[in-house]
Amino acid sequence: MKKTFKVLSIVVLFLGVSFASIADNGSDEKTNKEAVSTFCNISGKIVDTVTGEALVGVKVEIPGTKLCTYSDFDGNFSFEKLNPGTYSISTNLISYTATTCKGVDISLGKDQTVKISLKPVSE
Repeated sequence: MKKTFKVLSIVVLFLGVSFASIADNGSDEKTNKEAVSTFCNISGKIVDTVTGEALVGVKVEIPGTKLCTYSDFDGNFSFEKLNPGTYSISTNLISYTATTCKGVDISLGKDQTVKISLKPVSE
């Protein structure tokens, strides 16, 4: 009888630890999701000042960082998972004047969308 009670106690203890582990993993997922939400995004569109057409292949970067991307076929770009703060965005495309958009402010839960117009270089 004592042996059966010992075995049963060990099984119950094992199951309790297993359920506690599963419950703990669930809270880790919640914590990870909350951590991801502490980041912000900057996205935007780049157009020609004269024609208003979207510009493809514009080099877009955040000075002082290694972050760099290029605008897509619709002139869109984005930077994801940035820390809240104030950023500048520099753009560069052959035949257009290089531009820096300063003071782009992002805060928790508030992403920022910008429209940048590039002026063609005069001949």
